[in-house]
Amino acid sequence: MKTNYLESNQKINELDRVFGPDCGLARKWDHYLEIYDNIWENFESPPRVCELGVHRGDSLKLFAPFSEIVLGVDIKEKMCNFPDNVVYERCNQGNSAKLSKLAEKYGKFDIIIDDASHDHDLTKKTFFTLFDYLEPNGFYVIEDFASYTQNNGIFVDGKTSNKPHAILPFAKHLIDEVVIWGKTQKRNFGSSRFSKIEFYENILVIRKRY
Repeated sequence: MKTNYLESNQKINELDRVFGPDCGLARKWDHYLEIYDNIWENFESPPRVCELGVHRGDSLKLFAPFSEIVLGVDIKEKMCNFPDNVVYERCNQGNSAKLSKLAEKYGKFDIIIDDASHDHDLTKKTFFTLFDYLEPNGFYVIEDFASYTQNNGIFVDGKTSNKPHAILPFAKHLIDEVVIWGKTQKRNFGSSRFSKIEFYENILVIRKRY
C-alpha cells in the first residue's frame, strides 16, 4: 500500500473538526513516519494494526485511513472520538492476561507498535505476550528506543553502562537468534522467528518470519 504519512499528518487537524478538538498532530518524529510508509508498502491490502500507548490518539487517526482495523491500547481513558475502524481499549501494558484476551478478540495483526511505557521490563513482557499474535511477515515496532538508554543507561558520557534494565541487552538477545551461524543443537538456518531486525534512530523494527 502506498501511504504518505508525513503529508497525512499535516491534515490531522482537519479531522479534528469532525472527531473532536482534543487531538492534534501525531507526536512522532518525521523519520518515524517515513519508516511507517516503508512498512505499509509491504502490504497489498490494508493491514490490521495494534498500537500500545496512544495518549491522545493522534496516531490512531493517522493510521486509520490506511488500515483495516486499528486497535489502540492505553492505560488512560479515551480522550477523543475516532473513525469507525478504530477500536480503543483500556489496559495496563503489564497485564499480560488482558492483553492476550484483546489480541484474541481483535487479532491477529500485521503491525504491532509499542509506544507505551518505555520501560524495559514491561516492553519485554509485552513483546513475548503479543508476538504470537503477529501474522507471518508482520512487523513489530518498538518506538522511542533511546528513552530506554536515557532512563536506564547503556552509553553514558562515552562509556558503556551495564545497568540490567537497559533495553539493548534484550535487543541483542533477539539479534543473536538471527545471526547465529549454521546448525546448533537448538536450531537450523531458517528457523529463527525473525527474518530481519532493523535499528533506526530511536526506533526498532522486527519482521516476523513465521
